[in-house]
Amino acid sequence: MFVLSWGGVLIVWALHERADEDALDERGIEVPAEVVRVSVDDSGESTTSDVVVRFAHRGDDPTVTETEISYDGDFDADYPDAAKEGLRIEYDPENPQRVRIDGDSGHRAFELFVGAAVVTAVGAGIAVWTVWAFRVRRPRQDSNLRPTA
Repeated sequence: MFVLSWGGVLIVWALHERADEDALDERGIEVPAEVVRVSVDDSGESTTSDVVVRFAHRGDDPTVTETEISYDGDFDADYPDAAKEGLRIEYDPENPQRVRIDGDSGHRAFELFVGAAVVTAVGAGIAVWTVWAFRVRRPRQDSNLRPTA
């Protein structure tokens, strides 16, 4: 059950990520941004980066927002001049914390759906095996047999 629960959590997370991607596809506005801070984590199987950017909203009230972007890969290697020159981002005017690097396709939702499918399949397999194992190992009671005294 625990593994199946994780599959459900991954599905909900993937749906949330997909909604973010759709929102940026529909109404994302491209603006220049200043890179404030980058932290690269290459301790696991893949490299990820957390990038903090600062940008001004377009419109009548140009507010400045500072937000963090999760980037799959080594940001410093992929964007070597970004710390000096900045970079272009897309943000959602309805939710300025929803940001992605311009041109980054953001396949996170697809990757989460694949992970959810694998975890759910493994969980279902474990559940089926457990039910099968208890049925096979449990001794059957025969109603025709009476205890002898």
